[in-house]
Amino acid sequence: VISTCSTRMSNFAFVLFVNCLLYSYDGLEIDLFDLGIINYGHLISQHPYIRQKEEAKMLYAMEHVGFMVLTNHGVPKQVMDDAWNATRDFFDTADQNKQSVLQTEEYMYGYTADEMLSKSETVEYFTNSSDDDSNEQIAVNDQKEMFSVWIGAPNTGRGNDVMWPKQPLRMKARYVAYYRELEKIAAQLLRSLASILNLDENYFEPFIDDHMSAIRALNYPAQDEEHPPPKGSLRCSAHSDYGTFTLLRQDGVGGLQLDLGNETWVDVISDHYDFIVNLGNTMKLWTNDRFKSTRHRVVNARNAQEAQRRQSIAFFHNLNGNALIETFPSCKKNGTSKYAPIMFEDFLKSLHHGSQTNYEIDAKSEL
Repeated sequence: VISTCSTRMSNFAFVLFVNCLLYSYDGLEIDLFDLGIINYGHLISQHPYIRQKEEAKMLYAMEHVGFMVLTNHGVPKQVMDDAWNATRDFFDTADQNKQSVLQTEEYMYGYTADEMLSKSETVEYFTNSSDDDSNEQIAVNDQKEMFSVWIGAPNTGRGNDVMWPKQPLRMKARYVAYYRELEKIAAQLLRSLASILNLDENYFEPFIDDHMSAIRALNYPAQDEEHPPPKGSLRCSAHSDYGTFTLLRQDGVGGLQLDLGNETWVDVISDHYDFIVNLGNTMKLWTNDRFKSTRHRVVNARNAQEAQRRQSIAFFHNLNGNALIETFPSCKKNGTSKYAPIMFEDFLKSLHHGSQTNYEIDAKSEL
């Protein structure tokens, strides 16, 4: 029996490192949520005290917030900018180019603008407990377009199945370089998690040697009086992610919000070269809700700043398709869990398909 829900962090005392503040610009008051900052360099430090102190901060974020900011991560700015610029160039191409790599029910990557992420919360396997009623209000597609790729672990050949557009010309090379950098970071975050949970450093390796991690690039068109969003829509409706960790790079336009519960949504900003990291539902299942998979959304423009075109790139770190997600024994209560064991690929596909508005799928029948 692996003692996974016990940790060795009790000897560390540290201050509460998240706080809310009221920020005003363009005459609008907005609640900004200052996320805990995790120094990646400290997580891989050769000095145990430095490493364990940073792991303690990471543990607090996972238990209480579900989000954190990762800095000093070592990804070259050139690699980040190349992927970012290729993304902008792709979304600026003609519809014919984008639609040449369309996402379908059989191929859940590629290009699409037919998604309402809040629909994933209707999948019968589990529902979120927030009192927020945005699911009832939203009745149209999210106001964004997306392009996704599953490149896969090295030496697996998964990348051979990726559908790449003809334009821009160097998109494949730039995305692969970016994917490999973030793949390494996510694997290290799992090693840090293993350390926190008193597990062998390589405990999670068998879960990710053929992982289904994906890049998802998102373009949110500008919103103004001439191009107002449809009634009842959001740029991205409320949802939680599906895998282990999500590493998000965003611009400075704004609009990303976290759900703190009790209908309290707070805005989150980050430096352009840092990553916002959040936990996905896999963590929630593994730990029987000890770790948070926090709902989030992107709201429509509330001022001139947010009315601009918005771009972000998410790296969703996922398990192997045949990995069984099962609550750790020591995280069960009286030997039971809220969640039944499930294969990761089944879990991923059910939630993904449930969020697509161009699929003729009954989400409740998927699991």
